[in-house]
Amino acid sequence: MRGHAVEIAHDGLSAFDAMLRFQPHVALLDIDMPGIDGHELARRIRGLAGCESMVVVIVSGDGRAATVDKSRDAGADHHLTKPVDFDALWQILDDAVRSVFGP
Repeated sequence: MRGHAVEIAHDGLSAFDAMLRFQPHVALLDIDMPGIDGHELARRIRGLAGCESMVVVIVSGDGRAATVDKSRDAGADHHLTKPVDFDALWQILDDAVRSVFGP
């Protein structure tokens, strides 16, 4: 919708493989993906050299403080609760574009 290139995966292991191939600036990870969940995938991303600046966003139906804390502990930069506030998502994407490409 806004010119972003997007890659979609339907489970955690496929998402990890896609991330390695696609090398996105932002990763939106569902917390309850099959295989490995969003928290584990965030930890794996953060463990890779060259992925330190990737913006990692966990998306979950659970917005309780303990779950948000678990997302941050896993390395997520943001935790969005379903239904996702698209204004918040657009802001995250816009900030990521500015951090990579400048104003």
